[in-house]
Amino acid sequence: MQAEYFWKFTYGAYDFNTILNTPLNFPIQFRKSKIDGALVRATLTNVHGFSAFTVMGHSRSRLFSPEIGGINFGTAYAPVARPDHDQGFQQTTNLQYQFSAKDLRGLWLGLTWRFDSGLVVVSVPDYATALTLTGDEQQAMGLYCGSIFATVEQPLATCNSPQRGTTLIHIVPDGTYNPDTNPSRIRSRNLFAVLQSALSNRHAIVDLRSALGRQHNCQRGIGGWRQLKGCGVFNSPSRINGGCKRIIAGPPMAGCKISLLRFLNAWPCRARSPTLRE
Repeated sequence: MQAEYFWKFTYGAYDFNTILNTPLNFPIQFRKSKIDGALVRATLTNVHGFSAFTVMGHSRSRLFSPEIGGINFGTAYAPVARPDHDQGFQQTTNLQYQFSAKDLRGLWLGLTWRFDSGLVVVSVPDYATALTLTGDEQQAMGLYCGSIFATVEQPLATCNSPQRGTTLIHIVPDGTYNPDTNPSRIRSRNLFAVLQSALSNRHAIVDLRSALGRQHNCQRGIGGWRQLKGCGVFNSPSRINGGCKRIIAGPPMAGCKISLLRFLNAWPCRARSPTLRE
């Protein structure tokens, strides 16, 4: 078991500001900032082939105006604001079972679970602001009014329905927004990955099968993440050249992106396969 706590106070803290409606960023300096948080890690060593770990964290970040350096290409910040790396809770849990039977010694199964409570959304403080965005941006965040969803060709300009919001961003009710105590946030999300691996004496083939395909394959969208459907199972060959080598997942099927399967380390190696290429 490990636990950490951090606290940081900075005069003249730096952050970045987006240049108009572009992907370009420009540094900006604030009067001061306060950042604190905590991290807890619990690890279960191998017990009859079963091992596990979980990492939980909390981060609170606050910026204090006025800006004293850089150029602000947008609206002025509130006296106290939360930047987009403030998150109440996040955790990653990994479970793994290594088979010990002689015929199954190279086989292991794993489950990874990731949860994020939601980062602050600085650019979309309320629903009225969301209505001013382009159709592409509205569609990316899943903006809706009643039963009508925004599209690239038909963005939403007005909404009189009480049933309104976005599928990917939790926008606070009208009149309740506060940049310090009640900002809008990315909706909480769960990511799951089921992993399988096998190693024979003749070939070193890694087969990663992911349960993310139909539920939680994600790619970055405007102000958050958008879910992709229809991603299938993929294989990743890995050449073992003497000792152990990090395994990197190969390309998935068209239209899919991987968010979790790039962190595995190879187990102790038992064979070399000169016929395989990375």
